[in-house]
Amino acid sequence: MDPAVRVNGVTSSTGSKRGGEQGARVAARVCFSVLVILIPFRYRTLLAARLHEFVFREHTDFSFFASDLFLIATLAFWLIGLLLARRAIRFQPSAFSLLVFALVASAGMSISNSFDPPLSAYHFARLMLLAALYLFVVNEISVARIQVPLVLSIVLQSAIAILQVAAQHSLGLGAL
Repeated sequence: MDPAVRVNGVTSSTGSKRGGEQGARVAARVCFSVLVILIPFRYRTLLAARLHEFVFREHTDFSFFASDLFLIATLAFWLIGLLLARRAIRFQPSAFSLLVFALVASAGMSISNSFDPPLSAYHFARLMLLAALYLFVVNEISVARIQVPLVLSIVLQSAIAILQVAAQHSLGLGAL
């Protein structure tokens, strides 16, 4: 049944907006599920190699992870859904939200005093994305919605670990 309303020969767009909002929310949840599954994998594209003496490369390189793509997609679809539905973002529990955003704010304020400002700005941007993901989870995700992707991730990681132990060597998934 189409929720659009037809009055005096004019069709209301509320049905298409509602469908767009629902589609965006579903897309956000699907992207979030893929994100949860991909988090343990380290597959990434190196954006900038930055060598510092005595510091492990992973701590200084600028990388774009496969999970980052789904993190950004999750947030983009969620924001589209919010705009179409004209819903407000909840910041509950407020005490925890305050702590999350205080951490992000302190990271942002520390950029100018950092030993490596570009690296601090990179990590600040990543923290902002994670803070936005926190808001998505608080507003959209229930325990029931996260169970399936979490179980799939655990089963996948367990299967890889068992196969590597049985083979007594890496399965060649280092790129992941």
